[in-house]
Amino acid sequence: MARFLLSKQSALVAAALSFLTGCPDTDGSINDFKARSESFRANGDHFPDMMVVEPAGFFDASGTHFLSLAASVDPSKPIMFRAEVVVDATDDMNPTIAISLQPLSAKPEDMRMEVGEPLTTDPVPLNRMDGKFEINYGRVLIHGAADPILPDQEIEADLVLTGQTNSETEVCGTISGELFRPAPLALAGSFGSIAVEVSALPTQPVVSACSAGGG
Repeated sequence: MARFLLSKQSALVAAALSFLTGCPDTDGSINDFKARSESFRANGDHFPDMMVVEPAGFFDASGTHFLSLAASVDPSKPIMFRAEVVVDATDDMNPTIAISLQPLSAKPEDMRMEVGEPLTTDPVPLNRMDGKFEINYGRVLIHGAADPILPDQEIEADLVLTGQTNSETEVCGTISGELFRPAPLALAGSFGSIAVEVSALPTQPVVSACSAGGG
């Protein structure tokens, strides 16, 4: 089954997301981040070489999902969302997909409660043959409580999901875009999801990439 593989050169993502979330020693953290991430900026040559294998196919994955965006260098600390996936195949040959992303708190005591405003877009084309899609959310703001690495730093970025319907219960793929705050960097990594009941969100295991056998 399809899987989006992470780049060997994924340090860019780690640098970006490790700084996305800030820390109490703001000045020290910013200076340290800038020093460590210099070679990964727009003029650097250490950009991810994202590799995509054959997609699983077209599936109607509509429903509530637990979706996570992960830096490839540290997939154990993804940003988590309640995602509402809507596949519209009314026009059988020209289906669409829309995915709204409601950030969830990364703080254990919050039990993944919703924080901040959801990220939304209009429906986009969903390939009828292979289930592939691209969703450009444009400029987004993600509440600082949703950051699992350095909590309480608001994230501002241009975010793009390039993905596929991996089964009727799974959407997944890669992330790309640009980070604007707290520092300008290119973004890359992966995302994954699994269909869930809302009541199961606090305990659902994290999925941050395509599963080998589909959902």
